[in-house]
Amino acid sequence: MSKSVSNKELVGIVVGAVGGLLLQSAVVTAIVGLPYLTLITKWGRYGVSIALVALFCAFYKTMSRTQALITSLVSGVIIPSLLSKFVFGSGAPWINLFVFNLLFSIIALVIFRVISKQK
Repeated sequence: MSKSVSNKELVGIVVGAVGGLLLQSAVVTAIVGLPYLTLITKWGRYGVSIALVALFCAFYKTMSRTQALITSLVSGVIIPSLLSKFVFGSGAPWINLFVFNLLFSIIALVIFRVISKQK
């Protein structure tokens, strides 16, 4: 198994990150009422999203599918939730951060896996 990142994987990382972020932001807007444009124009969120999906890619290259899935979902909830609270200063309750970041992780992971043809 190659450890380098293919073009399909690079596209999967970016599209998964952006798609996950846009869809998660729509759900946050619908449920919490935060303005959609405010959410999707915070550039730090894109950086975190791309880094997370790149991390998911690394997990799939170095672990079994089950381990990669579990590790991706756990890290996709914990890392952005901690960053939201302690770096970006979010006042949202922890449960909201966990649920919305789990939603992002699922969406981004599905998009990444479909585009990059991960098995």
